[in-house]
Amino acid sequence: MDTTFIHADLFFFISSLGFIILFLMAVVASIYVIVILKNVKDFSKRIKMESEVILDEVHEFRSEMRSRGRTAASVLKGLLGAFGVAQAVRRARGRRRPAQNGRTQDQGSGSFTDKE
Repeated sequence: MDTTFIHADLFFFISSLGFIILFLMAVVASIYVIVILKNVKDFSKRIKMESEVILDEVHEFRSEMRSRGRTAASVLKGLLGAFGVAQAVRRARGRRRPAQNGRTQDQGSGSFTDKE
C-alpha cells in the first residue's frame, strides 16, 4: 500500500509539472499574439492615415483640374500620351495579318477573328 501512494504522488507531481509547462507555453503564445495584434493595429492606423492623405490629394487635384477647365478624360489622355501608351494601343489594333485558313490574326494578342 505504501508503493501506491508513492506512485500516486509521483503521478501528481509529474502531471502538475506538465500543466505548469503548458500554462507557461500558453502565456508565451498569448504574449506573441498580443504583440502581433498590436502591430496589426498600428499598421492599420498608418494605412488609414495614408489613405486619408491620398484622398485629400485626389480632391485637391480634381479641384485644381476643374479650376483649369480640364476633365479627367483629358488628363488621362495626356498621361497616356506622355508615356506613349495610346499610340502603342492604336498601332496594335491596326495591325492584322491574314492567316492561312481565311481568318485574320491580331499580331498583338495572337487571337484569331473570322474574316468578313
